[in-house]
Amino acid sequence: MNNNNVRKYTIAVIVTLLILVCVIGVTYAFFNPNVDSNGITTVNIELAEQATISFTGGKDVTIDAKQPGVAGELYFSVGLKSDGGDISAAYDIIWNITENSFVKDVNNPDDKELLYSLYISTDNINWEPLIIDAEATTLYGENKLATNELILATNNSEKVNYYKFVITYPSLAKDQSYNMEAVLNSYLEVKQSEE
Repeated sequence: MNNNNVRKYTIAVIVTLLILVCVIGVTYAFFNPNVDSNGITTVNIELAEQATISFTGGKDVTIDAKQPGVAGELYFSVGLKSDGGDISAAYDIIWNITENSFVKDVNNPDDKELLYSLYISTDNINWEPLIIDAEATTLYGENKLATNELILATNNSEKVNYYKFVITYPSLAKDQSYNMEAVLNSYLEVKQSEE
């Protein structure tokens, strides 16, 4: 092989490797799923002089649908502290959706394109479902996940209810490209139930 052929061969190998690296990088970036829950928020609701209910959880819940099958979990808790006597409180859990670009499949409008579930635990280990795989494809604005959730703290104690909130962009047996790159931005909050 003469020097000219060696040089052409070397350049061809380098160009091929660069193209291969770029293609792999772009493919990984396109199919890298992303679900975030950023920040910590604590909200105190004064029920009476002897008790305060507090909510500690993720400030933002975001899903970026790069690939079907992605799911994200957000953990939060609601606590009630009694400084004397038995006290109870009722609260609502609200999911505020500020942006939702997911759409229904026009050919299969009954398909659930985006799902959510809510679980409760008193020990932060064993989870009991409150909502399982409810549809969120076209949800927007304020959505009540739970109403009149009850919590009871006995004399000079604190009671905590733990929650797990799951959002899923399921992988269905069909082409889901119409929702690829769809985004959902939202946040959770807890409010004292209205009487």
